[in-house]
Amino acid sequence: KPLLCFDIESTGTDPATDRIIQVAWKLVEPVDGFEDSRCFLVNPGIPIPPESTQVHGITDAMVQSSPRFEEHAPYFYLLIRKCDLLGFNLTNFDIPILWEDQFKKFKVPMTA
Repeated sequence: KPLLCFDIESTGTDPATDRIIQVAWKLVEPVDGFEDSRCFLVNPGIPIPPESTQVHGITDAMVQSSPRFEEHAPYFYLLIRKCDLLGFNLTNFDIPILWEDQFKKFKVPMTA
């Protein structure tokens, strides 16, 4: 499978209650001949706590005019299912927050 490296920043560290505010990904190998690399801010729809801003530097003002993650979720969902994944703390944070924030809306298991 192609390799997808990604990282998520959020409003906090609890995947069940916090929201995504930034996503970055890079396809290390093309998928179906397509190469992709993106980094974008996301409006979480809730305030970003100051202690979270101290970690990643992203403020409410920075995400105010950004789209919600649901605009990117269908594409990212299809991409992630075709790839092996690479990233720091994916199992404990990034995958669970993706699932809680958006992917469970698809009602499809998060298995490749």
